[in-house]
Amino acid sequence: MTVICEQCDRTFSVEHGLEQHRRDSPAHAVTHDCEKCNRAFDTEQALEQHRRDSPAHAIMHDCESEQREAVSAGVPDELIS
Repeated sequence: MTVICEQCDRTFSVEHGLEQHRRDSPAHAVTHDCEKCNRAFDTEQALEQHRRDSPAHAIMHDCESEQREAVSAGVPDELIS
């Protein structure tokens, strides 16, 4: 009797071989993907660290619009830099 990995069409003579293949094959590894950067990580924690620390995910601030908001809110000029 042969068993087949339906994802990659590889055949095995015993069920245990297929189970080991599914567990150990990099082709079947679960990844956590960052769609913005097109990168994959082994763990959810690694993906979260990437999102937190990567410059590609840094929040950009528009100083000019923030200054306009401060002026329109009545913030004294000496506090606006």
